[in-house]
Amino acid sequence: MRVDDQLVSFEALRELADEFDDDRVCRSFVGNFISMWEARHARLREAVLACDVKAAMDAVLSVKTASAMAGAKPLSALAAKLQQLIQCLGEEMRTSRTLALLEEIKSCGEATIVQLRLWYLSSAGSGGR
Repeated sequence: MRVDDQLVSFEALRELADEFDDDRVCRSFVGNFISMWEARHARLREAVLACDVKAAMDAVLSVKTASAMAGAKPLSALAAKLQQLIQCLGEEMRTSRTLALLEEIKSCGEATIVQLRLWYLSSAGSGGR
């Protein structure tokens, strides 16, 4: 199966499965990442809109770290950009730049979830790799 490696590094997912020596653990992680995406993004958006620095940092780090582990490098990179903005702007984080980045994160996240679902659903019955 040929998939868009620009959104998801399936090599990173293979490495994660190898680390656990079990494809099921990796698929379980991906399934959890997929199911938690909307809540993660909503929490991030709400924290930024409320200019809550602590909650925004917690939420953006969650997106960044989980995305990196799931092989979603572009999504993780966008979250890192937002993290830098939050650090620089502090309580003044609600700017057109951060709001545009939130929308970019949302779009990238949704497209990433589509790719991960394709991998997750196709690998669930095939033993993974």
